[in-house]
Amino acid sequence: MSMLRRTRTILAAGVIAAIALVPAVTATSASAMVMDPVKSTDILALSWTRHYADNGLPFWYGSPGVAYLDGNGSRPSIVVGDEKGYIWALHADDGSAVAGWPYRFGAAVMSTPSSIGHGATAMVFVGTGESPHPTLGAYAALHANGTKAWALSPYLLPGNRGGHRGVMSSLAVGSIQHSVDVVGGAMGQMQYALRGTNGRPLLGFPWLQADTNFSTPAVSNVAGDSRDEIIEGGDSTQGIAGIYHYTNGGHIRILSSTGNAGKRYKNQGLVCQYNTTEVVQSSPAVGGFLASGRTGIVVGTGHFYKTASDRYKVIAIDTSCRKQWAASLDGNTGGSPALAMGIGPGTNGDHLNVVMMSARGTVYALDGATGHRIWSTALGEENESSVTTFRAGSETYIIAPTLHGAYILKGSTGEVVQRIGDLRMRNAATVTLDRTTNGHKVIGVTIAGSKSTGPNGLMQGWVEHFVLKDPALRDPAPGIDLGAGQWPMFHHDAQLTGDIATVARQY
Repeated sequence: MSMLRRTRTILAAGVIAAIALVPAVTATSASAMVMDPVKSTDILALSWTRHYADNGLPFWYGSPGVAYLDGNGSRPSIVVGDEKGYIWALHADDGSAVAGWPYRFGAAVMSTPSSIGHGATAMVFVGTGESPHPTLGAYAALHANGTKAWALSPYLLPGNRGGHRGVMSSLAVGSIQHSVDVVGGAMGQMQYALRGTNGRPLLGFPWLQADTNFSTPAVSNVAGDSRDEIIEGGDSTQGIAGIYHYTNGGHIRILSSTGNAGKRYKNQGLVCQYNTTEVVQSSPAVGGFLASGRTGIVVGTGHFYKTASDRYKVIAIDTSCRKQWAASLDGNTGGSPALAMGIGPGTNGDHLNVVMMSARGTVYALDGATGHRIWSTALGEENESSVTTFRAGSETYIIAPTLHGAYILKGSTGEVVQRIGDLRMRNAATVTLDRTTNGHKVIGVTIAGSKSTGPNGLMQGWVEHFVLKDPALRDPAPGIDLGAGQWPMFHHDAQLTGDIATVARQY
């Protein structure tokens, strides 16, 4: 049943060692950057940059996460991993390194870090590993001071057989069986949900996912009980495992918080499942976007089965896994959707709608209730990444990453208003509330990617941070909810719940 799918065309130079010198880190002034000319209509201005001499192993699929690691936990930090295995933590307001970081893993970090807590008790969770080296990697957690809390390498097969496999999925944090649990897919047949504090498998896990899973799960109480269910995509290869006969394609499934506990077979415990004809490597978004505000699940598919009817689709289901609508885009939909208010003109923006970018670089605004296209904007930049959103004044803005920086579009019309940076991006931009010297808060946007600035043109890692130019849009009040009708980062919030109902509060 296991068929490891290669999602990259650029392979690592070799097996990554567990210990190495930290790459040189340099700060670059805004004036030294090669950027688009500053225009009066620009809404964001470059604040700081960081350059990492990682020589061909830069930031790749993992997006910048958000954590509150030092002091009293009121200062947001950007946490991001690279292909060399480092995970970096930088203060969002000035780009300075958080004490004790970076940490070096023995495998690439291709996932987006999640976090929980504030200050010294905060924890960061991450999946490590990449498909060219599938036997390397783990589910892992770090303390706020950048030291390892725990790590667990999943097995390929049930019964701890088949050797270890890595984890490219990001780890969502939720109350699955305890107050802090994490879950993510793995590059084998077994999926683990773990206690956040110690990394021990939860009751009913590992669960037999029966194929590779790159999809970051959403966690949400969609069953109306007291615990979060696990909502995820997955791959499927024809064959029989446990009680199921699988066909070529994929799944959108809701897994019980108790996994296979009390069941005869390792792949029992589903609440429900919707089967697709194409792999589902996109990460689902959950929220009340269906008609009458009903909770729905929306996700893209992938591009493995070339003649599949669900190729290039965005699919929405309800919490009983019944298909509500499907929309066809002009390219692969392996990136992940966002939910946001303010998408579309007039009353279209009064409810949650879906925003998705195809691999051909076309951004789509889709009506949440019907899947009908509200508008689409072709950026002319092929890529496979995920969009994020933020609100400034009366407008919702969409951040669409490409291989030449990120485009800023108006949510109401799809009009492009600015391009920021010139990085090669395969991930999502992250929105934070930065503190200023006078105590105010200002919206900041962080992008991470690569440029050909290394020896012999090798790709090297860069992080660039931008802030809103208009001082009238700065808000001195603490506790602003960036997640109120917006999608400020990959999978919505610092816990990567993928649920827009989760409060993405930044202090």
